[in-house]
Amino acid sequence: MEKRLTVFLIFIALLTGCLQTASPATVISTPSLTLPTPTEVPPLPTFEPSPAATDIPPSLAGTPIPLAKTVITAKNAAQIKMIARWGDGGARQMQISQDKSFIASLSSFGLKFLNPETFEIIDQLYFDDFNIQRFELSPDNRTIALSSDQGWMMLWDKPSKRVIRKWEDSTTVSKDVSMRFSPDGATLATYHGSNIDIWDTKSGELLVRVDRGNQESVYALVYVDNVTIAYTTSPSASRNSYIPTIQLWNFKSPDSKKIKLKGNTKLAFSNLAVSPDGRTLVSDTFDGTISFWDLKTNTLKSSFRRQERSRRPITFAEDGAKVLIPNLDGTISIFDVNGRLINRFEGTESVVGLGILPDLTTIVYQTDRGTLIKREINTGKLIFEKMGSIGLPVTSDISTDGHSLALGFVGGHVEIWNIDNANLETVIPHENLVGYAPLVKFSFNEKILITGSYDQTVKVWNIEDGNLIRTLRGKGYASSIAVSSDDELIVGGFADNTFIWETSSGELYRKLPNADGIAFSQDNKILALGGSGLGFFDIESGQSLRWIFGKNSTSSTLKDPVFSPNGNLIAGIDFMWSFNSAVVNPEKDSIKIWRVEDGSLVKEIEGLYNPVSLTFSPDGSLLMFAMQNRILLYDVTTFTLIEELIGHNGEILSVLFSADGKKIVTTSKDQTVGIWAVPSP
Repeated sequence: MEKRLTVFLIFIALLTGCLQTASPATVISTPSLTLPTPTEVPPLPTFEPSPAATDIPPSLAGTPIPLAKTVITAKNAAQIKMIARWGDGGARQMQISQDKSFIASLSSFGLKFLNPETFEIIDQLYFDDFNIQRFELSPDNRTIALSSDQGWMMLWDKPSKRVIRKWEDSTTVSKDVSMRFSPDGATLATYHGSNIDIWDTKSGELLVRVDRGNQESVYALVYVDNVTIAYTTSPSASRNSYIPTIQLWNFKSPDSKKIKLKGNTKLAFSNLAVSPDGRTLVSDTFDGTISFWDLKTNTLKSSFRRQERSRRPITFAEDGAKVLIPNLDGTISIFDVNGRLINRFEGTESVVGLGILPDLTTIVYQTDRGTLIKREINTGKLIFEKMGSIGLPVTSDISTDGHSLALGFVGGHVEIWNIDNANLETVIPHENLVGYAPLVKFSFNEKILITGSYDQTVKVWNIEDGNLIRTLRGKGYASSIAVSSDDELIVGGFADNTFIWETSSGELYRKLPNADGIAFSQDNKILALGGSGLGFFDIESGQSLRWIFGKNSTSSTLKDPVFSPNGNLIAGIDFMWSFNSAVVNPEKDSIKIWRVEDGSLVKEIEGLYNPVSLTFSPDGSLLMFAMQNRILLYDVTTFTLIEELIGHNGEILSVLFSADGKKIVTTSKDQTVGIWAVPSP
């Protein structure tokens, strides 16, 4: 079976490699461009789900996982080891198709198509580029425009799942480009920075280019009708006397005069929307000023300043009677076309997209965590909700028995999950930590959880009930935490000092210099501190014993020191930095391994870029760390790379071994948690 699977993977590798060699269509800055017909363009690659491992219950299967997020080759085909994944991937954008037959939801995984009534997945498209940031549905729901912050854009045919055409490596396509289809779908407007390009969707021809130069930027664009666009302009540099404008322009008549609508604020317009009948234009500015314009007279009907600021594009109901605006604070405001507030829905998570169902009484929206919500417009009554999963986990730790996983999330809360059945057991809230993720660490007896955060505290929690036991205060933000293997001492590394407390009483036991990473020796008598150097300190006396990696370094920082299980070796990340931001060296970091007994350097793994979460396997045979979206495993005997695991769709934030050494758990910017099989020797 394994032999047949290997042959199959190699066949897929060769096939994919051939497809990747086809030259994509490239748009150049000329209106006479001729692109190949759709049949000559290779289909967008999709992959079958990985088989589930026999020792992982079905409840852990989560979202189906493609075999790889990069091109499968004979070299890396055997490296796909992920056996389970939690989370749906962070939602980036959501739209309801014009015929209301499906919801399109973009995440770091790809594009999902959902039933608007049940929210069940109808179909989905995986990407081999996790940098896709935006999409736009054509009016007939057949074509989808996709753009990546890597500088390419493509048109994709939904029914056949084929790429119609792709623009890449072209000066006509800027990074992080935004897109709008015309009402008839005949043209596509793209805009970013100072450029606006109008493309013919059938031929790929560049019809018109508007270049505002380096003095002005375009922040929003919308079609008024099939030949007229409205776009906003604002100076790139601050000018106190400059008032941002909305410009109306018939792009089919390039010499026609542009109509300018002047705002009543000095901040740029961030969003635009036109009513279905083309009579009303709604604009929003970065300070939260909403304006309603009459496009028949090109005059301002009403304008007012809200407390909230909007986040995503403004949406009209099909009958043009209601305007929906999501706000940065997670709320949704609903207005009539004259600017009168009809309703306002409370929320806590940022909204990435919304729309109204055909009955015109029901609103559907999605949050950045992936939660889908359906409400009545007039009453706000919750009709249906499908919770998103995971969010953005940054820190993690596994309990000694290997059954529980603690995750620290951006926003401040901590979740404890049962690894065996993927059940959420406990949620621990942190206050006043919006934008930051707490550090997490289990005690060895598995009775308490220690967290550290930017609020200058280390907190001790009861795992059984989630209640706070005590708060230990430091000075400056907590950059690292640790607990001794006998659970008698807790250590917090802060910006100014490293504090050691007695676990039972919370009394301060010792204060040491500040650290960027903490490690207890196996006998709990020595504490290794990273930072501007790597130093060893006697815990009982507080005396410095030895420095084996500089002291007060001005060019690098020693991060995340870790002892090998037998205590003979200590490893750390040598993170290089420079005051000169113009100096770019993407492979400047390294991993250093020393012999603890005499401080001699055993090995240096060079040519790395921002490695994280350095750790030894429980049996001491492997050294592991993450770099970008890869996991690297080194043999400790020879310090050679023996395995490179690929599978996440975003940068890995933390990686650790289970206590039995059979599994690896990762958290990633793709807003998922991965469980991996440790490769056999």
